[in-house]
Amino acid sequence: MVDRLTSREEPHLSSAGKATTTTTTVRDDPTMMSAPSTSAASSSQDPGAGSLYTPSSGSTEQRTDEFHFVRGSEYDEDDEFLDLADTVADTTSNGSTSVTPSVHRFEFAYGRRYHGYKCGRYPWPNDHFEQEIEALKHHWMTELTDGQFWLADIGPSPQRIIDIGTGSGIWAIDVADHYQSAHVVGTDLSPIQPQWLPVNFRTFIDDCEREQWPHGSGYDLAHFRDVFPMLRNVEHVLAQVFQNLRIGGYVEFQDVLPHIHCDDGTMCDNDALEQFMQLGIRAMQTLGCRLFGATDIKDVLEAAGFENVQVVSIKVPIGTWAREQKLKSSGLVMKAMLDDVLDGFAAKPFAALGILGDERDQLLTAARASMKDPRPHRYMVTRFCYGQKGTDLMRMDSD
Repeated sequence: MVDRLTSREEPHLSSAGKATTTTTTVRDDPTMMSAPSTSAASSSQDPGAGSLYTPSSGSTEQRTDEFHFVRGSEYDEDDEFLDLADTVADTTSNGSTSVTPSVHRFEFAYGRRYHGYKCGRYPWPNDHFEQEIEALKHHWMTELTDGQFWLADIGPSPQRIIDIGTGSGIWAIDVADHYQSAHVVGTDLSPIQPQWLPVNFRTFIDDCEREQWPHGSGYDLAHFRDVFPMLRNVEHVLAQVFQNLRIGGYVEFQDVLPHIHCDDGTMCDNDALEQFMQLGIRAMQTLGCRLFGATDIKDVLEAAGFENVQVVSIKVPIGTWAREQKLKSSGLVMKAMLDDVLDGFAAKPFAALGILGDERDQLLTAARASMKDPRPHRYMVTRFCYGQKGTDLMRMDSD
């Protein structure tokens, strides 16, 4: 069952983000955007059945305030992240639907904003600052791959793509704009996607670790960016993905690994930045993200039944110490993104370890001071891992 929810929050889009000409023009016209909410969060119920508004022929985009809330036929009372007291029936609707106000209420803690639906499932901020970093990361990763959205060989004309953990939707929107014949789906716990979307892209508020898969089947690609480390039950998620890919379809994980590396001995053994990141890894694991920091996931995909599993790892410097200009530019962006990661760890994750107040501030200050030191030649690894849903028939055909 799908419920319609109306967002009252004006999404923030980074000026660094790539967008189509129509999208940019519309966003800059205040007469075509709804005013931002003056409250921290709100929810609205629409008793009508309705559908997404599709503009007349020739238009390439749609404007929508709607977010589709996905749930099963009944709630799982064993779900530690679901507040049943926060669920209210929609008595004005002609159908027997219900909505969850916490979807739009959000949670505010440690100076950051987090999702409200299944509060605590994903212990990372979703506020405007995080969305700007997400936009920066998207274009940075596109540069790393020489303009490719994925490394898997899904063919030149994919028809069904799902982006799980879509966040602001920036990757999926770019994909939908580029492959206009494809049907693109984005799912996330947070309703933070923009109001203007390509007509071939739809977003759903959903938990990818829920028991049932509500998004149909026959996908050419299931894409995850920086989601694998956050999964609590990756085996279940991969089983669902495998079942709903078409034969020959791919799953691809794109992740920036949280480990700090140095190959030439210029980083000292007690480097404050490296120690901070190790604490962050331990904190995320304490919060239930058991695979946070895992460096080898090939076996996990193969155990789920995927074939032709490939892992591509790209070393990216932290800062501008590398000689090659492209690496200097990538390192500068990596340093900016890492600064945001420090803030993210210093909030909920460090609180889970009991690191608060002055102790937290001292660790954060020391890590930032270390990151500004140009002498250590530190780097991080961006990992692309993808695998294919194959069958014996495919193998016979290839022979």
